Amino acid sequence: MTDTGSQRASDAASCTKEPLAVRVGAELAGSFIVFFAIYSFTTFGTALFGINMAFIALATGIAYAAVTLVFSKVSGGQLNPAITLAAILTGKTKVLDGILYIIAQVLGGIPHREDLADRCRQRLRQRLRLRIHAEQRERLL
Repeated sequence: MTDTGSQRASDAASCTKEPLAVRVGAELAGSFIVFFAIYSFTTFGTALFGINMAFIALATGIAYAAVTLVFSKVSGGQLNPAITLAAILTGKTKVLDGILYIIAQVLGGIPHREDLADRCRQRLRQRLRLRIHAEQRERLL
């Protein structure tokens, strides 16, 4: 069975049956869950398996797929401001809906921003300490 334009239009229209607040809430919750999953995979996956980019990429893809599957019937499951902007520009999402989606998506990622920033600062300090210790050892030798 092929996907026709009318089927795509009806699928897009089915997302607008929910009230705007529910759709924006779905984008907020979906973005929060995706960011939490990515943070968890990078934190615990790195701690358990070392830095494994294939694991992180696969886990991120699975997280996006699962959250999109759950929230796609409510809001379209865009979950990314770039995707939402493209949907606005192509007319698949109304401008007001898209702007509210983008705000919700950014707000969904904010709680994890500070944790990621702390991790980056800790890694930078650790690398600087290792570099300083290596330079001090070289001077002693």
